[in-house]
Amino acid sequence: MGRKILRFAAQVNKSGAAIAGAQPCICFSNQYSAVSIELLLEYYYSFLKDVNFRACSNLKLSSGRVRCRAAAAPRVAAARVHIGTLTAAVQLLLATHNPGKLAEYQRLLHMLPLQWRTLADYNITIEAPEDGSTFLENARCKAAYYAQLSGSLTLADDSGLCVDALHGAPGVHTARYNGAQTPYPEKLAALLAELHTIAWPQRTAKFHCAVALADPHGKIILAGEGECAGRIALAPAGRHGFGYDPLFYMDAARCTMAELADAEKDRSSHRGNAVRALLPQLQALASDAAAQ
Repeated sequence: MGRKILRFAAQVNKSGAAIAGAQPCICFSNQYSAVSIELLLEYYYSFLKDVNFRACSNLKLSSGRVRCRAAAAPRVAAARVHIGTLTAAVQLLLATHNPGKLAEYQRLLHMLPLQWRTLADYNITIEAPEDGSTFLENARCKAAYYAQLSGSLTLADDSGLCVDALHGAPGVHTARYNGAQTPYPEKLAALLAELHTIAWPQRTAKFHCAVALADPHGKIILAGEGECAGRIALAPAGRHGFGYDPLFYMDAARCTMAELADAEKDRSSHRGNAVRALLPQLQALASDAAAQ
């Protein structure tokens, strides 16, 4: 296993306040006005993991080396360093304003050494343009857009419901179907009204999801798609999930997607299928980023 070095430099003030914006969270109790601390952390894993350190009074750590020097001041005698958990993980922005999607991606990617970021962490409230003619075009556009806004590795998706009896509608317009601000109970009722004359065998539909990953400059690194087949139920059922899940009946499960527990949904959903198709590449990218 390769050896990797992570360098971290910090400036602290006399009060020992936590360093703004720094990771890990470090507090100092010291009589001098400024101390520069350099931590050389050595660890042996093929990917980045959390590394824990104990507070040490003599500036010697069991899992690393610390050098301490005073800034134009007498020699530092006994600065106490309290070091919490260092999360040495790849940061990934999950570019969605949808809390349901956010929760699903965190579950689907839990095995990767990732430090989650959301649009709220960057104070991004604007919606990315979605003028593509396919789910994949929109996913790529959103990933590049939010990556450039945030300067972060970014994962975005575009997904929707395609109903065969409606010639694939609402499709890429799913989120805006019957009005972007229309509550979902009303959207479900509108869809049922459109299909009220359609018999059960012809109520076939699918959920489609396209996923794209962009580097901090907006260049697309990975992209993939996944689907899930089903039918439009005769009435909503279930309290899990979000969006059109209460109307999406899955023949194999004999229930709607909203009636499935989270783990069951993840195993068969369009989003789960899209992520699993990309998982080997995502794991490789996470390991490569950790090695740099």
